[in-house]
Amino acid sequence: MQHLTRRYRRLGRGLRAAFGESSAGPRYRLFVTTDATPAVAHSKLTSAQSGPYRDEAAVVDWQADVRGGCATGVRGETPTDGSGRSGEDGPSVRDSTGPSFRSVTVDSDALGDLGTSIEETIEQLGSGVGSLSPAELRLCFESITPIVADYDDRDVRRFLLGVTETVERFDGMAHYHLPAEYDSETVDSIEALFDAVVEVQYGSGGIEQRWHLADPDITTDWLAL
Repeated sequence: MQHLTRRYRRLGRGLRAAFGESSAGPRYRLFVTTDATPAVAHSKLTSAQSGPYRDEAAVVDWQADVRGGCATGVRGETPTDGSGRSGEDGPSVRDSTGPSFRSVTVDSDALGDLGTSIEETIEQLGSGVGSLSPAELRLCFESITPIVADYDDRDVRRFLLGVTETVERFDGMAHYHLPAEYDSETVDSIEALFDAVVEVQYGSGGIEQRWHLADPDITTDWLAL
């Protein structure tokens, strides 16, 4: 299952649910940052890491200078190997008490480099177990706004198709965040790449969600999240 979510910035419970409960079995989580600092990703991954299993997690941090991004704060600098990607064999990131996460930095603005880093990181996450069981891999693409804002539709669709195919190859689940109206041209241009589009809003009773499923073609009512 791969779905596109209209992002609501305080969507903590929804993110943890999409990342999967550690108590149900081991998880291999990948957080792709595009307009947030790695520290934000580490915090969200830490909040999802709970249970009797030792989960593996990684962060792919895209630092390209694109107009759709809105990152704040100071990012760390990591030497690259000339390909625009760095940190593949670098140290994990950990605090004094929490779990460690592999951290990969992508400095290149080429979508191909970002896609390659995502694919390689997924391969490395599952390298110790041979093959992953269905839904053990969970990918969160923190925001695709910088991508849809700075690249043409064909390149965006090609990139997203490559990422979704990689996730499917590992029987994983993924969610991609985009703050856009469901009936917008942006969503219409990429909706077919996903199994579902999830709208999220803050209603009178709290945070609500509405699912638009591709197969079968079903739209749910607004439901509590």
